[in-house]
Amino acid sequence: MASRNKGRDYIDVAAAIEHLLWLLALQGDGFLCIRIFADGRIRKTGFFHNRDDDIEQQLRAFLSENCRTGDHVFYSVNAFSERRARATHCVPGRLLHVDADRVSLPPPGPMPTRIIESSPGNYHFFYVLDKAVSPKKAQELNRQLTDLVGGDRGGHSPAKLLRLPGTLNAKY
Repeated sequence: MASRNKGRDYIDVAAAIEHLLWLLALQGDGFLCIRIFADGRIRKTGFFHNRDDDIEQQLRAFLSENCRTGDHVFYSVNAFSERRARATHCVPGRLLHVDADRVSLPPPGPMPTRIIESSPGNYHFFYVLDKAVSPKKAQELNRQLTDLVGGDRGGHSPAKLLRLPGTLNAKY
């Protein structure tokens, strides 16, 4: 049983699952990507169909079994039509995001629907839309929001992977 719990001292699985379930409800039908990095390399990638009835159990098992202390765990904000984490495979969704490192709260512009602290003093902002938009439109809107709030200018791609809440940023 120890192998199933090897990441529990490092990851708050409940916080990670809560955020992912919130996110999945806003994604278009497709695949969620979770990618685990160790020593600057991809160690493990999981793709999960976001409409599976047992998605919560799949995510819990994947995180519990695969996360190790010191890993960097990331997830896709948008879903993919294929098991490939590329912008060309993003599907329309209802969520915009800003990688808002070193942005003061409250941010300028519209108030985010959800704010996640990714590491001390660094945030991810999420904005829920009334209707789904194309990945191209999402990227354009992400870029505008990023410029407005002063976020990370490289973080507006619809294929962007963000650090999973409930995991530690080993840099800090």
